[in-house]
Amino acid sequence: MLLLPLIGSIDSPRAAHILQMLLDGVAQHRAQTVLLDLGGVRVVDAPVAQALVQAAQAVRLLGAEVALVGIRAEVAQEIIATGAAIAHLPIYATLETAITTLLPHAGPQSGGFN
Repeated sequence: MLLLPLIGSIDSPRAAHILQMLLDGVAQHRAQTVLLDLGGVRVVDAPVAQALVQAAQAVRLLGAEVALVGIRAEVAQEIIATGAAIAHLPIYATLETAITTLLPHAGPQSGGFN
């Protein structure tokens, strides 16, 4: 399981950098589960919301699953307003909830999320 805490503003260049780091980390560590912690993100615009969805799709191509964690109310509103397709992503209110829910499923025999 990998955790990627995101903090501050995310613009398109930073989103591209995050995607590259994320894919490198998943490949290097052979991760099955990735938690994207958005608790420290204050603003998400349409291109960034789309970049998050694309990151999740790219991670799936590497055989891992992505869950979103800690989305603030204002970020949730912005994501919905952009129309980003996040309905297929598991979402957890807190990091603690995500870890306690997913850790038992993240073992080598598991395929990730159940």
